[in-house]
Amino acid sequence: HPIVDALSAEAIRLIVASLPRAVADGADLEARVAMAYGSLLSGISMNNAEAMADQFFDEVIGPRFGIPHGIVAGLVLPHVVQYNRPDTPDRTALLADLIVEEPSGSSSERCDQAIERLHRLNSEIDLPALKDLGVPREDLPELARLTASHYGVEMGINPRELTEEGARAVLEAAWEERSPLDSSGS
Repeated sequence: HPIVDALSAEAIRLIVASLPRAVADGADLEARVAMAYGSLLSGISMNNAEAMADQFFDEVIGPRFGIPHGIVAGLVLPHVVQYNRPDTPDRTALLADLIVEEPSGSSSERCDQAIERLHRLNSEIDLPALKDLGVPREDLPELARLTASHYGVEMGINPRELTEEGARAVLEAAWEERSPLDSSGS
């Protein structure tokens, strides 16, 4: 939806630009206001168009391990974008225009740049891997099953069907916190 796209684009731009500053210095009022505005725009967007699978992971993992919403959603986001990439190459490349300083190259190269920028953003704010948050590796198969079955309840929200195998690939990458570009994304 064009209105949701516009709101989402501004939210993404604000959050990516302000999050590292807000995390580094909680007294940075300009960064915190930009984060609040970005969060508001994200909420309005999600209210009108729902969300991607990063939210499904959060709803399964967050409560079980007492991990805050934004931590889980942020940690899996680059991996979910990589997972969705085969079904959303144009939108993923467009993401580069919003979050990469000087996006360039083919659509595929811009997709890589966008996903790598999301991954670097997590590093910039010292977002820990799932293993560092106390999520046992042996729980990943069950978490993948629960996340994939949770997806079944909200069919059609994520652009690509989230299979149990796909959920497991996302969880493995987030558990190790390796670059999404180091995995197949399938």
